[in-house]
Amino acid sequence: MNCKGFIISFDGMLALAVTLVLFISAAFYLAQVKSEAVSIISLREFSTDLATVLEKSEIFERAVNTGSVSEIRPLVNKMPESICLEVKIYSSDDLDAADTIVLREGCTAVYVEKTTAKRSFFAGGNNPSLYLGEVSAWYKVSG
Repeated sequence: MNCKGFIISFDGMLALAVTLVLFISAAFYLAQVKSEAVSIISLREFSTDLATVLEKSEIFERAVNTGSVSEIRPLVNKMPESICLEVKIYSSDDLDAADTIVLREGCTAVYVEKTTAKRSFFAGGNNPSLYLGEVSAWYKVSG
């Protein structure tokens, strides 16, 4: 007799059950990720990226040397509409009062959660001084 068939053994059923339990538990834990955590990470990336661009492209330095924010404002205003940004530049002589403040158009300093990235740089031509550039990001509060 030449009969072909498929027999599911007990160990095969056990392996299938264990795989199914692992898959369901992984899906359960992935579903527990809060959107707020993702939002904060996204804000942190915006503030860190902009601070790095302003530092590495020497825009911070030129803003101090010229006293103009004409290069900073377009970058701040190009970010997504839902994100508010504020760029501050402090002299190392007085870290309590910002020398320069640029706030994105249409934004107010009202927020639920805010992230800040800081970069230090030298500016001042022949007699350079240490400055601190600070970029803060938060989601626009509607209402």
